[in-house]
Amino acid sequence: MTYASIIQVYLIKSDKSEKAYSGWTCGGVIVSPEYIVTAAACIEDVQYLYAIAGYKKYVPSTDVDNDKCTKEMKKKIVYTCVPKSYQFDYGNVGKWSAIDIGVVKVESPYNFDDNRYQEICSYKPNKININYDPKYQEPGVDALVMGWGHLEKWRQPGDDTIYTQTEPRYASTQILNKKKCKDIYADFPDLQVIIDKYMICTNEWGNINADGDQISTIKPTAEGCSALRYGNDHGGPLITWIGGHEVLIGVASVFRVNANSQCEGPYLFTSTQCNGAFLYCVLNSDKRRKNSICDQSPRTRGFDMVHRRISWANHPDGPAENEVVKIRPQIPIGIFAQAKSRKSS
Repeated sequence: MTYASIIQVYLIKSDKSEKAYSGWTCGGVIVSPEYIVTAAACIEDVQYLYAIAGYKKYVPSTDVDNDKCTKEMKKKIVYTCVPKSYQFDYGNVGKWSAIDIGVVKVESPYNFDDNRYQEICSYKPNKININYDPKYQEPGVDALVMGWGHLEKWRQPGDDTIYTQTEPRYASTQILNKKKCKDIYADFPDLQVIIDKYMICTNEWGNINADGDQISTIKPTAEGCSALRYGNDHGGPLITWIGGHEVLIGVASVFRVNANSQCEGPYLFTSTQCNGAFLYCVLNSDKRRKNSICDQSPRTRGFDMVHRRISWANHPDGPAENEVVKIRPQIPIGIFAQAKSRKSS
């Protein structure tokens, strides 16, 4: 188990969700006790979601109440936020990949010291810091991509086969020059500006392992080439190391698919640094200083936000923790009468 593993989560829909997607899964990463960063595309058209943390096993939504860990430790998503300019259109990659980043809030804060995670799940979860410095997304920077998705195959629309892996995997990679990246995506003209403004590209083999340690720079054989990126891992984290500590630098968004339905690079990740103001404003909404960029008009700061609060009050799975009314126990009126009698005597 590595630190890179414990900051990961996966999102699954409630099996009673109105959207009947089979095998629907998205990645994410814990950035505070209450908040998870993921892709905007993951949270735009599926309303009722669960976050699974501290568990290396993938459990589909249909079995979430049959597994002890997910039954007891899953958390309902009660709030989502995406940039207002984001447009979800599955058939138009240029639209849904623009500013493809979002934040979700869980029903109650994670307790990173909760021993139940080790007893019935896999490990205690933890949070990761967010990178806001452009130098850590420059070409040649080593990084790690993580997730539960298939090793190489993209699931076509109408294919109900679940390709998600049973355990999380990681791949070492390196950040690619944006000019080279855009040249390869030249057949997607709508992506050119998006890559420049919001994205990180990867397409090279990296030189670090899951602990951030240097590994052999010898290129792997063709048999291992499928490990660079996983399909069905939208929202998964791209991380690097700063001073020996892991930081989040991107969120998985776009990859190419060849004629054999195999995923291929370059792989595009929405940059945390390029969307730093958005992330800062969402994650610090209750502790901002006066005159911060978050208090400026959307036109001035360059973006607006779409906030959505999700109520589980009438959902078949029951209300979220933050919706449960805590009723004070009733004290029989006779007790007050007895106390008053003793006081008067």
